[in-house]
Amino acid sequence: MSQPFEGVQRIVLHGTPWKEARHLVLDFAASSTPLNFLHQLMRQEPKPWPSVAGKGQRPKLQVSLGFSRRGLERASVPPHVLASFALKAPAFWQGAVLRAGRHLGLSGRNAPSEWPDAPVWIKLDAVLSLHAMEQETVDDAVQAVVRLAKEADVSVCELHPARSLKPPADAPENTKAQWVHFGFRDGVARIGIEEWDEEKKLKPLKATSRHRAGEFLLGHPQNSGANPWIAGPGPRVWPLELREFFRNGSFGVLQQVHQEVKAFEDFVRQRAEDTHLDANLLKAKLCGRFPDGRSPAAPEGADPEADFDYSADAEGHACPFGSHARRMNPRGDALAHTGRRRPLLRRGMPYGPAWPQGVETPEIQRGLIGHFFCASIEDQFEHLLSQWGDRVPMGSKDGGGARDPLIGAHEFGDGPFEIPQPPPAERPLRLYGLPPFTRTVGSAYLFYPSVQTLQGIAHSSVWGAADQEDQ
Repeated sequence: MSQPFEGVQRIVLHGTPWKEARHLVLDFAASSTPLNFLHQLMRQEPKPWPSVAGKGQRPKLQVSLGFSRRGLERASVPPHVLASFALKAPAFWQGAVLRAGRHLGLSGRNAPSEWPDAPVWIKLDAVLSLHAMEQETVDDAVQAVVRLAKEADVSVCELHPARSLKPPADAPENTKAQWVHFGFRDGVARIGIEEWDEEKKLKPLKATSRHRAGEFLLGHPQNSGANPWIAGPGPRVWPLELREFFRNGSFGVLQQVHQEVKAFEDFVRQRAEDTHLDANLLKAKLCGRFPDGRSPAAPEGADPEADFDYSADAEGHACPFGSHARRMNPRGDALAHTGRRRPLLRRGMPYGPAWPQGVETPEIQRGLIGHFFCASIEDQFEHLLSQWGDRVPMGSKDGGGARDPLIGAHEFGDGPFEIPQPPPAERPLRLYGLPPFTRTVGSAYLFYPSVQTLQGIAHSSVWGAADQEDQ
């Protein structure tokens, strides 16, 4: 009998910090032989390619492979399987480019037509991601993939190399944390997966941070108890072969975001002078965390990695309701639609040189290549960005009307960012004129199948017959 998490790609369940990452965009041209390429790819050392989740030590090289809908078509996945994606996952079926405006709020300079490498993202069939601690390990793997791709007539385009940043001078010694260009410690949020994580990790977590596996993996029950990837909409459960195709797969969103670090630092410095707030405190109000990862709403002296909720900060005096972290993870705030929590497994690394805190030149590119994993792109990723990030969430006490202060596409006329003040203050502080600090320059919706499913794709498995009752 198979194990519950057998064959899950490692990147989905493991948030291990890495030092080096490469993302190779693959285009299965009409003359290519993608199945041949997959066969050869999965024979590479160290096996298995892609890497699978496990309780053992971190591998020397982590390999991850996700397909766009077009990539699955070109890999000869049967039509009735693809139709199941159209039914259950319309966002994946349509792709990020078509969903960008209405469902992600990507317009103006963030629109796909403005992406510098738009053809790469539009023609994308698959993405192979390579993570390691040593640059040489990743470089050798890239060369091997390029060689195999050339033999199979598969086009390869590499995104900006991602590389971990050195911690700031005032960071705690021996920290293994990741850092981003805005100067914040990254990866401190805690998500527990009840059927996967050990009890010693789950026990200290708040209820709002514990989730069932179906929130991230297909074929498992969600927090609600529902399991959408085994049947419907007809009365019959899908054939076993079809259920096995989806089981232990996950949807991944790959997004490249350019970060305007100088604009952010200039804004913080100017508004800190205007409001007489310490600059690091103002950063914490905007982000929802201090640069070292501590939440303003956490108890004094708490470990930055300790879980918390906002029960002791119901009025937002410590952490504003509109801050980036509180929007993206309300942690039990009484929003009108928190009956459906929207967790994401966040993986990502910065690209480009560290900001020199001096004169900036326009040609320098720096930002974040984010990886986000979930079981529903519509209910999780898109909802977070378009509903909670791009507007004030329904039910929130935020009275400002600003978009997410860090990732929002701020425009002239947007409302102010509101910082609630404790008594005896009679009114909140309000920051007007937030400029955009980020620019999306690429996005892709991908399906990360289990290794067993990937092997089946490479061998042209049938995956069961179409169910006539579900036409």
